[in-house]
Amino acid sequence: MDIRLDDEGIGMISSCHDKTDCIIFRMSPKPGAVVEKFGEASVTWATSEERTWYNKHRKMPKVVGWSEEKAERFFEPVEAAVDDTATRESRKVPAGKHLVLAQSPKAGKPLKLGQKIKLVIGYNYESSTSTGDTRYGNTDIDVHVGDGGESRFCSRRRWC
Repeated sequence: MDIRLDDEGIGMISSCHDKTDCIIFRMSPKPGAVVEKFGEASVTWATSEERTWYNKHRKMPKVVGWSEEKAERFFEPVEAAVDDTATRESRKVPAGKHLVLAQSPKAGKPLKLGQKIKLVIGYNYESSTSTGDTRYGNTDIDVHVGDGGESRFCSRRRWC
């Protein structure tokens, strides 16, 4: 038909290999519109696993207060739809924990197939039993990592 087709899924999969598993749920231009020769059309599709998750969770659950691990397990079928997950330090979080501090959409709001979900994960690396100088965070953590290695942050959120 001499048109360019741009297709993308909800997830990180770049194409739908099993055509019986994927369904188109959004397209542009709208059905029935005329596309000129050499024009462009785009479609967004979802796998059966993604559709099943959104059908089961028609409203956003309250995930604030959940551990990061629990939230990751819960959103695993639609992990690519969990967009812009941010992290921040918070003294409201118990030491050594990672908890969901905020979510969007808010709990109870309707969820639509393919809708993006945003989470803010809070962490607190301070030890509640520290007796050292805490003006610059807890500086007396001593973690043995074997064979003469030093304890350190592996990333913004993980201590090695």
